Amino acid sequence: EITHRLVQRRTRAVSKRAGVAFSVHDLRRTFARLMIEGGANPLDVRDMLGHSSVSTTETYYISPNHVVRPEHNEMVKAGVA
Repeated sequence: EITHRLVQRRTRAVSKRAGVAFSVHDLRRTFARLMIEGGANPLDVRDMLGHSSVSTTETYYISPNHVVRPEHNEMVKAGVA
């Protein structure tokens, strides 16, 4: 069975072996940021992360310098997934 604790332990072990400090949350944040920077719709990323509001996704995962695609901006404003 894959549990939250198991994933944390394995991630910590890989981090230690690699000599690079990172956590499960760091991987989650990196995944979300790369998805958005790669052109994914913020609404889809919100759903993948389980956020109830797209504003949470935008606040934590979209850098101030990132330009969201115009069609995604319109979907976010309209609340269309």
